[in-house]
Amino acid sequence: MIRLVRTVFGVSVIFLSVDATSHHSTQVFYDYDDVIEIQGQVTWVLWRNPHVRFNLTSTDSSGNEEMWELEGGSLNSLQRASVSEDVIKVGDTILAAGPRSSRGLNTIYVSNVLLPDGQEVSLRQEQRLRWTTAASSVSGNEERSEPLTTASPQANSIFRVWTREYGDRPAALPFTATAVEKKQGWDPLTEDPAIRCIPQGMPGAMDNPYPIEFVRQGEDIALRLEEWDGLRVIHMGTEIPAGGSFVPHMGYSTGHWEGDVLVVETSNVDYPLFDPSGIPQSEEVEIVERFQLSDDGERLDYQATVTDPGTFSQPAVLYQHWMWAPDEEIKVYECTLGEA
Repeated sequence: MIRLVRTVFGVSVIFLSVDATSHHSTQVFYDYDDVIEIQGQVTWVLWRNPHVRFNLTSTDSSGNEEMWELEGGSLNSLQRASVSEDVIKVGDTILAAGPRSSRGLNTIYVSNVLLPDGQEVSLRQEQRLRWTTAASSVSGNEERSEPLTTASPQANSIFRVWTREYGDRPAALPFTATAVEKKQGWDPLTEDPAIRCIPQGMPGAMDNPYPIEFVRQGEDIALRLEEWDGLRVIHMGTEIPAGGSFVPHMGYSTGHWEGDVLVVETSNVDYPLFDPSGIPQSEEVEIVERFQLSDDGERLDYQATVTDPGTFSQPAVLYQHWMWAPDEEIKVYECTLGEA
């Protein structure tokens, strides 16, 4: 039978902050104040990016059978948490918990699963265990017992793999009234490009939880983004050369060094959204990014100034940072829609 547990976590949403316009559109799909538990049998599983998905059949309090669709974290993040693809199998009877659909649908952004053998798995990397202790879980969230490997010859260089860290203080953004009004009429269930595996464009492409990597490409720089298997080519000079490599949703990028700071200027972005919450942007958008390495080479600080008169009443400034991950590598993303 279905067991419903309503829990208030106190998640606040401020529509004009970086916090609220975060990378994942799960903020608008699910009600984080309505966390429920569902027990049922697994009938279908898809272990792919952008989110692991599976279906359950369950029985309600009146004895009627119901179908539930559950969505978890990404395949890549679960692999990094050592959660294997065979942990949930068709035919298993499991207990699952997570925020319910804010649209009244039988869907859950599943955070925790209790397996038939009594072990627990967390399907969102940031989620804590719910029913068990770490000693009896298979969540992969345990503390590292071994230190990271020692510095490689790439230390103190931007040209390596970086892992996103959250915790940067969110800043209010100066959206225009027109931009906010257009957002109100945006329907994520039908208009969010991500649900069709269409990659995020600049500047939002840089606001993602996956590793990035800077690679020398002759005199230019290739910036690899794990999410969507993204690639930006930064042409080191003041102009884009004829026939220069670019992807329309990423725009044209040129770069130069100001001391040890990499400055990148991007224009000609062909992408209609500033972020996954539905805030629009125009073809006039221009982005100036600054990547600065810390003195010890462990941290990469990022500042992006975004100018778009139709979206912002004044230039918007975004901040975030990455940490050096010596053992990390860029994984293949391969977004897959998949149908049950």
